[in-house]
Amino acid sequence: MLDNKIIEALKEYYKDITIYAVALILIDNKHYNEALLFSAYLESLVANGFIVRHADMSLIINPKIIEDDLDDKIEDYRKLWHYNSSGVKGKMGNKTNCKERFKAFLKEHNITADNLIELGTYYVSNFQQISGYLQQADYFLYKEKLINGKRITESRAANLLAEYGDFTVDDTLTI
Repeated sequence: MLDNKIIEALKEYYKDITIYAVALILIDNKHYNEALLFSAYLESLVANGFIVRHADMSLIINPKIIEDDLDDKIEDYRKLWHYNSSGVKGKMGNKTNCKERFKAFLKEHNITADNLIELGTYYVSNFQQISGYLQQADYFLYKEKLINGKRITESRAANLLAEYGDFTVDDTLTI
């Protein structure tokens, strides 16, 4: 059995209950080497900036890492509309607008960036049959129109999701 001093030290060191629980489970199951490796792995993630340790010793994924990954996904999404991919010039959309609309769409529809890229791929590959023309990348997500003095927001991406069935982060899009 493990010394209570070690358990208390772990509890103090890993204020985040999830990390503490994993370490404790490893130790309780007599996986001492794995517990040490787990601890060393976490420390390497902290040292390399992938995980941030708060003043209260809790750990979170570095938001900058998440943001950088999402920026890469947004660029991948925009490249779907590049002339070499779509065959139509000038459709990649404004980079800033794409970024804002991409994030808003993910949040509103509870899908992953990869799911949205998959939806964009489907649209770009089939736009002739869908609408006859290729809508710009940022407008595919959200486009505001002024109709009878009222601002209306449309989303061809949302319409495609509705038409082919919504999917969430646990599902894959089947079109």
